[in-house]
Amino acid sequence: MKEEWLDRFRIARFSFNFRAEESGNLPRYLGNTLRGGFGYTFRCLICPDRRRDCRTCEQNSRCAYFYIFETSGNGNNNKFFSYSEVPRPFIIEPDNNRKSVVIRGDPLQFGLILVGKAIDYLPYFIFCFDNLGKNGIGGRRVRFNLDEVCGFDFRENHWLILYNARERILKDDLPIITASELSYESKDTLALNFLTPTRIKYRDSYITNMEFHIMVRNLLRRVAMMMFFHCDVELKVNFNELISAAKNVDVQHWDLKWHDWERYSTRKNTEMKLGGFIGNVTYKGDFERFMPFIALGEQIHIGKSTTFGMGKYQIQY
Repeated sequence: MKEEWLDRFRIARFSFNFRAEESGNLPRYLGNTLRGGFGYTFRCLICPDRRRDCRTCEQNSRCAYFYIFETSGNGNNNKFFSYSEVPRPFIIEPDNNRKSVVIRGDPLQFGLILVGKAIDYLPYFIFCFDNLGKNGIGGRRVRFNLDEVCGFDFRENHWLILYNARERILKDDLPIITASELSYESKDTLALNFLTPTRIKYRDSYITNMEFHIMVRNLLRRVAMMMFFHCDVELKVNFNELISAAKNVDVQHWDLKWHDWERYSTRKNTEMKLGGFIGNVTYKGDFERFMPFIALGEQIHIGKSTTFGMGKYQIQY
């Protein structure tokens, strides 16, 4: 039986399709570049006083940029008050198989997942990414034109064109799905493939081999916070009971390895080393109660730095 909270968690998946206006080189890890470029462009386009700290601005409760890019739990009277970082309501999924060198006319595609209230902000994302492409992506400012934005219809399992450069009109009927509509199978084994570096802390240390209860802890926290801040509803499940049950799930096999990479932080004006585990893990146990969270995590990723594509996994059937 589907749980009631699943109907309140809304998701939409989009594809942004660009074409290169000139030849050039792009960074190897494009997710961070796109996330940073989007945030900078977003603030430049809508903020009249970009020198001001968003957290002290009296307009932040009505500011689209603050909600999307600076989501904060501080100052709110809620059970997540102690968390300085709140999950952002968007995830950028770059194409990890693309070429670093682009030739004029080459396509560039990346995915975007929006959660809850953020789905209504899709026009901001289109406007900002369109401007980012025109101004140039990456340190070498390679210019791109936005050809179209598509939305994924989960029910019919195909992409729909929602916006194109010629008409420049966004369709009203966006393909939105709730967590209750995600399909999955529940068996006595669960195989997961972690496609992008996954950064998960447990007891103050980043882990390389993830036991099932650690994954459940992280998924529960991520889903609960996203629901509270972006879907306006509280996740009412017995966390302790679920985590206790998750400890009964065994690791049947794992082949996980640590993968390091560096990114440049514009805010801190320095190179930062990030990393996480990638690879496969297979669990054995009773997954009936966990599969709604596992299936949802497949859409919204898990761990830290998910906004630029980290923590992406797939269920292997």
